Amino acid sequence: MLKSFREHLQYRFDDLFSRGSWGKFLLLLTFTACVVLFGMLAYFLGLFSPANGQVEGIGRAIDAGFWDTLWWSAKHVVDPSFFASNYGATAGVVAISLVVSIAGLVIFGALISFISTGIEERLEALRRGNSAVKESGHVLILGWNEQVVEVIAILAARLRRLRVVILAPRDVTEMQESLRASGGYRLGAKIVLRCGSPGNRSELERVAAGRARSVMVLSTSRGGGDADIEAVKTLLALAVYPWPSARPRIACEIARARGVDIARSASGGQVPIVSSGETVSRMLFQASRQSGVVAIYDELFSFVGAGIRFKQVTGCAGMRFGDAAYAFPTATLIGISTAGAAADGTAHYHCLLGPPASRIIGTQEWLIFLAHSDDIVDQLDRPVFRSTVSMPKAFLLLPTEGSSGGQQAPSVYTSEVSRGEKYLAPSHERILVLGCNPSLHDLIAEHDACVGAETEIVVVSGHGDDKARAILAQSRTKPRAKLGFVQADTLNRAALQALAPHACDAIVVIADDSRGEIDPDARTVMTLVLLQDLLRSRPQRPRVVAEIHDAANEALVAGLGVDDLVISPRVVSRQLVQISQQAVLAEIYHELLSSGGVEIYLKPASRYVVPGRDCVFNDVVYSAQRLGEVALGVRLAKDNAGTARGLRLNPPKDARLGFVDGDMIVVLAEELYDRRV
Repeated sequence: MLKSFREHLQYRFDDLFSRGSWGKFLLLLTFTACVVLFGMLAYFLGLFSPANGQVEGIGRAIDAGFWDTLWWSAKHVVDPSFFASNYGATAGVVAISLVVSIAGLVIFGALISFISTGIEERLEALRRGNSAVKESGHVLILGWNEQVVEVIAILAARLRRLRVVILAPRDVTEMQESLRASGGYRLGAKIVLRCGSPGNRSELERVAAGRARSVMVLSTSRGGGDADIEAVKTLLALAVYPWPSARPRIACEIARARGVDIARSASGGQVPIVSSGETVSRMLFQASRQSGVVAIYDELFSFVGAGIRFKQVTGCAGMRFGDAAYAFPTATLIGISTAGAAADGTAHYHCLLGPPASRIIGTQEWLIFLAHSDDIVDQLDRPVFRSTVSMPKAFLLLPTEGSSGGQQAPSVYTSEVSRGEKYLAPSHERILVLGCNPSLHDLIAEHDACVGAETEIVVVSGHGDDKARAILAQSRTKPRAKLGFVQADTLNRAALQALAPHACDAIVVIADDSRGEIDPDARTVMTLVLLQDLLRSRPQRPRVVAEIHDAANEALVAGLGVDDLVISPRVVSRQLVQISQQAVLAEIYHELLSSGGVEIYLKPASRYVVPGRDCVFNDVVYSAQRLGEVALGVRLAKDNAGTARGLRLNPPKDARLGFVDGDMIVVLAEELYDRRV
């Protein structure tokens, strides 16, 4: 019976003690009350007897009874040194005062310990990110990867007093160290970190998801598993989350292209998806085909320079697309967008880039522009200005033949404007890929859409032939190009020279995870150093394209002969932020980066105008339309050494230009490849 009572009491004690600081404080308060009551037993031992009448520490000012006894006992607990004032008291009173004074020391020692422990627990809770967020109008990032700092940097440059809340299954201290090392805390944004699972509804409530202005979901690898699993779980949680008002704008990053369909289904098709692996692979592919294209996409994806804008211009309704292109002096018309309703009632946008010049613009359609600002001015109230090489100052109405109206334009300069073939023979090249990662099959698939069966692609990595082919087999398609796999160390000069890099048409250096290195950029930079040395004495050198993960290494690569550099976190982050602000951009970016459809090309200026003769950009627009293309800008060889590499997107239509050999025109075009070759 006694044992059972003792065990029950121990259980209650442990239960109360486990309730945190308040439980401990309650136990301490109970113990203090018991000690004070014990000290009051001195009353029955002659505390106020005549023998103790001259003792300094025994007062009788109140009632020489209960209250004076309570005061005497409590004072011993609060001030153990009060024991000395009992000198000369009777033995029983001295004994009780000694016990109470010692208990007072224990109580205050325990109190200090509890306070210290409580502070440590609070700091530990803050370190773990367990407290609730009370922000409103913040940007919520769910997940953690190398894109985080780039995303915050882009948002901080656009938004004043930016507040960012990050919820990820990572230790808060680990995230803090990562932000500190990468300069995230120097971006001028308030960053709140919380540790938890973004796929948990209670965790979403803890970070005030319902009060966020926008939500970005990042792929997050846990324990080396599939990084997309956590992102899909988060999308499922967001799909059923009870939003208190209108749902904020949401965008999601998926690491692998194969996970895009799953993520889209998880979100009910209402969240735009960016596949980081697919995006980077397509950028590398396009850069391997034509030098300078990365700079174009960098400007399109960023918030600086020319970007994609939407505007509904009612005055253009009923006009031909080609005619309307001349009505905007400071913007370039690149496409048409139509809005419709999906089966679930949500708005769905269909974008048509680079439509035929004869395409009639509908009354409810929006126009897609390349412009430097949202302030797009039209000149529909005046005759459309079309300058030609032969008549540079002519103000002409549009031709009547198949046009929107006006009189027939005089004969224009046409004799030296090139005409494009409808079908192009696929290129037969030798492409050397240095490195291997899970996005390899996306890169090869992009090449496969445009190259011929005689094209040879050689992949060099730390994997053997079987392992490399197993990675490629995930694409579930058989490449048309000839594939070869070489297991070699790209930091070995002899091994790299044996690959004959000088005989290649393009060399693509990707982040190599086949060797399990912590910093893949280090291998990329050292490989580029060796490549530069091997190609230095060659009269002709292949196009060299490289991928790095850390923007801080950009300066290191600048002098290593790289034609195009893809900083993968920057590319993905810019896309993610853009589509989180305007979801329809996801479809446009996907179309631009996909092979086989409308793409961005750099083509010689001599294809459109005669080199050495003065013209304006409208002349280029006109010549491009005759070839079924849309002129976006120019790249001038004389300015190639600058930071923009001579690139000028969306120049004014009346900008005076004088092209020479080496100058290029940036166009939006669709090149059809003859698959019989």
